[in-house]
Amino acid sequence: MIVLIGLGVLVWLLMPRSPGVPFAPQAPVSRFGYNRILNPMTLRGQDTYGSGLYLASRDNGARKHLGADFVTNKGESVLAPFTGKVVRHSKPYSDDNRFDGIEIQNQENFDYVKIFYMSPVGKIGDVVKVGSRVGFAQDLTMKYPNITNHVHVELYNKDSKPLNPERAFV
Repeated sequence: MIVLIGLGVLVWLLMPRSPGVPFAPQAPVSRFGYNRILNPMTLRGQDTYGSGLYLASRDNGARKHLGADFVTNKGESVLAPFTGKVVRHSKPYSDDNRFDGIEIQNQENFDYVKIFYMSPVGKIGDVVKVGSRVGFAQDLTMKYPNITNHVHVELYNKDSKPLNPERAFV
């Protein structure tokens, strides 16, 4: 079924699926054309340690959360949101080497994504294809007991301006 909404076109794909199994299209699912990095993409809401939403308050209002947190299970595959080049592996905490991250630059428009709390596979300089595995989710409960386990995703345009990952991936 195709529905016209103003100037935009919303295409709803009706595919058979088993009850209780989330719909997981293989094609890009957002207006940015980015693929899902997890299946399903569920935002971390409020828990003991705060909110995982984009621009949520951090450090008693001293700063904003420039990413979005998506719920995962330890060991879950993390997928490339677009075809790009791995430009960096990172450590989100300077005082805790147990956690890792990755930065991928989009080869088409030079946007880039940072994904933390995942063990990267491959090396810096690798070209990854959209939807390919770039790592595995780590267990944040080792550092934060009772936190909702998640990966943290930051998205930037080519000018390093933060973009809302909630709108890009959900």
